[in-house]
Amino acid sequence: MCSKRDFERERAEKKAEIERLSADLRTGEDAFWVRIRDLLRACGLEPDQTVLAQLHTEDTNRWLGIVVAPNRRVFEFEYDHLHTPIGEGQFSEWVELTDLLSSSAFAGAIECALELVPRRPS
Repeated sequence: MCSKRDFERERAEKKAEIERLSADLRTGEDAFWVRIRDLLRACGLEPDQTVLAQLHTEDTNRWLGIVVAPNRRVFEFEYDHLHTPIGEGQFSEWVELTDLLSSSAFAGAIECALELVPRRPS
């Protein structure tokens, strides 16, 4: 049985991981991060204001990522670099998850990421 303390520790660890991923997204210098930033801008998001909630490999040349925009909209992408250098890949998928959060396998990570997005005054 999980205690409240275990839950809070796991949540803090997840937030720290999201903060590290977001820092890499914003300032990472390798070709992968530069390309992801370019593609996010092409989709209308500013990487320096975007929170990267989840990133993992789906296959050797494919990454799944979930980002939270400053307006709290949530998007899932697949970055594919099959037959191209890693810094020349494309988003093969771009799906808005904002209205589907509870059904996402990454709902916990998204919830933590949303907590890291500053609330804008109404």
